[in-house]
Amino acid sequence: MLRSSRSVVMAGVILFLTCSGASSSWAVEESLEQIVTQYKQSFEAIQSIDCRYEIEYPLPPELEPGRSYPRLTTSHWAVEGRKSGIEHFSAIFPSGNQFPGSVESYDGAHVWNLDHRKRRLFFQDDPAEYADNLKSCFTPGQILGHYFTAGRLQLPHLNLVTLLSTDRARLVGPDQVGEHACWRIDFPYPGIAAQNDLPMTVWLDPQHGHLPRRLKDFSYRQTEVLKFQRVEAEGAWFPWEIQFKVNQELQILRVQSVAINKPIASTVFRPALPQGYELIDLDNEAAMRAVRKRDAAQRDAARKTVRAQKGSLSVKTMAPGTISVVDARPRFPSPIMIGLTLGGLGLFFMSAYSLWKLRQS
Repeated sequence: MLRSSRSVVMAGVILFLTCSGASSSWAVEESLEQIVTQYKQSFEAIQSIDCRYEIEYPLPPELEPGRSYPRLTTSHWAVEGRKSGIEHFSAIFPSGNQFPGSVESYDGAHVWNLDHRKRRLFFQDDPAEYADNLKSCFTPGQILGHYFTAGRLQLPHLNLVTLLSTDRARLVGPDQVGEHACWRIDFPYPGIAAQNDLPMTVWLDPQHGHLPRRLKDFSYRQTEVLKFQRVEAEGAWFPWEIQFKVNQELQILRVQSVAINKPIASTVFRPALPQGYELIDLDNEAAMRAVRKRDAAQRDAARKTVRAQKGSLSVKTMAPGTISVVDARPRFPSPIMIGLTLGGLGLFFMSAYSLWKLRQS
């Protein structure tokens, strides 16, 4: 009976692959262990990544009033062992405003944050969960399976290889992702307690090194590779166009260039201090209190300046290329206020006159 059931399953696999147009040779003999082993080999063959890409945000901002979505961002992301770094060069918003850029990185000992707007370079000791998130959050590492952003009720620092290597992973069987025949595997992301487990599903593509073609995590986030491309120097497949979907938000990542297993400059993981920038240790409480106090004083001074300008000055803006003129004359009350004031005075005098007439009579 068991042999008969197994034959039926194998026949179903072959029929699926025949109908989908894929080769049947890879599927007939692969077990869950073999599939995961193939993926692990592809994953671990990539020791370092130096990648530049852009992300497009096609979601109209009117779907969520009050939020300003950038149209396009350009970024540089790199991973080497546990080291990681991501630099956002710019973000162009529908209003035309441009984000000046920022750098977040981890050099194996410290997390660094270069803030161009405040002209500061922050650093702190390794908060591992933050460092790991640099490898995965809306980067190619998210679909490759580096690390996942979990909540406080879940265990941190788990990558896809680890999650698929437990006895809780279940091979559902062959499944179709668009035109691609893949293996679907269901597994939980373990919580601190069993009730905190989160369901996840991955579709591994055997035609592209068993790398993930689609990943659905935590029931509301889905990442899908729209296009793989082979990196000729290493002969490795790499996700070249990725779609991120979180609830109603949609993002399209397009790789512009990538180098695999090549030396990466140390400044990618530990930024150099630009001239005129301030170096701040986030773990130094005394220094942070001084920074917060100085920032509060600057904000108060700016507010006072704005209030003073609004209270006594009206600024006339001239045509481009000319000098702006400041009108320091005091503002006059509006016609409505003048009318109300005169009307009130008239009623007062009329009442006083009537009272005087009564006393005379």
